[in-house]
Amino acid sequence: MSNQLPVFIDPLRFAHRGQTVSGNVSLQGMERLSSYLYDNDGEVSVTLEFGVDSQEVYYMSVALRAHVHVVCQRCLQSMGLLVSHESLAGLVKSEAAIERLSSEYEPFVVEPEPVLLKALVEDELILAMPVASMHLPEECENEVLDNIPLKDEPELNPFSVLAQLKGRQD
Repeated sequence: MSNQLPVFIDPLRFAHRGQTVSGNVSLQGMERLSSYLYDNDGEVSVTLEFGVDSQEVYYMSVALRAHVHVVCQRCLQSMGLLVSHESLAGLVKSEAAIERLSSEYEPFVVEPEPVLLKALVEDELILAMPVASMHLPEECENEVLDNIPLKDEPELNPFSVLAQLKGRQD
């Protein structure tokens, strides 16, 4: 196991060797991910395990953990969010090989050139991000929520006035 993450990885070669690499990757420079974040401060803890299973499927196990700052969709203020994500990818050389892959694996098509590790981590983080991040209602600083009265009575039927008018004509 290595504490220093390589810049590029060759997933098939790493799987053949049964390598495991782990370390931290900075959020700085992850341009696609930055649209999901309040700021790019922090790091992602990454563990990648490569291997070959009993069916001779080359695989890559990815485990990520990051504390990020996102925008609360209620109050539009910064909020901390712990993102933890695990995935298991079957390494395939072509689109046709995806059909032969077991359902336990997500397909990962391996190109001839090495994979930029930071781009792989960024992709996995984007997949792990929630659709809409929000504080818990009692933690949110949105004044609009505080001013909305709670109604115990059901709302009146908007057609009840028409019913009253109809009754007067009879």
